[in-house]
Amino acid sequence: MLGYFNPQAPMIEEQQLTPQDYNQLVLRLNDMIKACEQISDPRLKEDIFDLLKALDVMHREALRRIIVVIENHAPQIIPLLAQDAVIETILLLYEFMPQPAPEPPPMPASNSPFIPLSHVKLNPLLKTAPD
Repeated sequence: MLGYFNPQAPMIEEQQLTPQDYNQLVLRLNDMIKACEQISDPRLKEDIFDLLKALDVMHREALRRIIVVIENHAPQIIPLLAQDAVIETILLLYEFMPQPAPEPPPMPASNSPFIPLSHVKLNPLLKTAPD
């Protein structure tokens, strides 16, 4: 809990979530959002999602400002941030990092020297021949 009400309290407690606790929290949040999507009362559902959107905007703007300060005063630590799985998750969720490229499907076992077309990624910048 943040220590806003007690000037003697540290701003952030030292306790940290374990990776397993963090993953459980993310899964729980996902389950709660899915449950909110099933709410039949349209007004309540709209109010809940308006609340979530407002919290998203508030956190996104604060995080954006933190990133700008880091970029302007200590850009060398930006690559270090993504080495922490929790920070990386938030940076990805708030789109401050590019999404990692999906891994290609595993190659089927074969003695053939040919690469299956399903494993060939086409360059979208190349133009196809006219029809």
